[in-house]
Amino acid sequence: YTLAANRLEKLLSYNPEERLVLPAKYNLYKIYGELKNETLAAQYKNDILNNHADSRYAEILRNPNSSLATDESSPEFKYKKLYNEFENSEYQYVIETCDNYITLYNGNDIVPKLELLKATALGRQQGFESYKKGVNYVALNYPNSEEGKQAQDIYARILPALASKNFVNDAESDNFKLVYQFESNDKEDAQLLREELDKAIAFFNYTNLSTSTDYYAPGITFVIVHGLNSKLGARGFGEVLREHKDYKILKEHFEISSPNYKIIQIHKNLSDYLNTGDGEPKNTNSKK
Repeated sequence: YTLAANRLEKLLSYNPEERLVLPAKYNLYKIYGELKNETLAAQYKNDILNNHADSRYAEILRNPNSSLATDESSPEFKYKKLYNEFENSEYQYVIETCDNYITLYNGNDIVPKLELLKATALGRQQGFESYKKGVNYVALNYPNSEEGKQAQDIYARILPALASKNFVNDAESDNFKLVYQFESNDKEDAQLLREELDKAIAFFNYTNLSTSTDYYAPGITFVIVHGLNSKLGARGFGEVLREHKDYKILKEHFEISSPNYKIIQIHKNLSDYLNTGDGEPKNTNSKK
């Protein structure tokens, strides 16, 4: 705490950017409170209340027991909205907005949460190595925060189990997917295909099958049939959809086991999978 106070005092003596001044003063108030230096704690508290009366820090000091989490201007509320965008697979937006908020809320407890959310979005968008780098950054830079400790656990315990890019033998799985690939600007075509697939599943009464639209990478979206129990079964269903007079789904596709699908999502190595011959796309030029 003493070292932190010295650094923040020195920062303020350098006439820093305005965005750093208020977080520095608030953290000095908190630090001197921990150090039982009531004089300096009161000095920074009064400084914030008198010179930054309209700030959220001043509001916290005036009402320390109030909950600001539902305030739409609060970092917590903005984080929740941003997390909703993450769940909607808007990863590029999340990454860019996290960067903006991290700068805006410098010194606030929300920053480690934003950093970990950004790392997770980078992983979903770019794959394992970007996720590993982002998680390591959070673990090293915020070691005492809840998110920093979570990042340490992810780095030490979870990432090693996800590191392998090696595809598993199809014989080891009884759960396969039929995958149709679209460019991200073909969202309407992807939605139409998914609707056709749902109709076909209902028509054939395949109650064990379901569909989804999955993000893969920038510019690439998958429409997927889940629940097939063999690679030949997945391929056969694709052929039935191509040949059946009511559907004629000619869009190219590939089959993949659920374990291998997890690998291509983690490592973004679809081209490696297709080049093995295990996931060779079936022919057609139609976009239906």
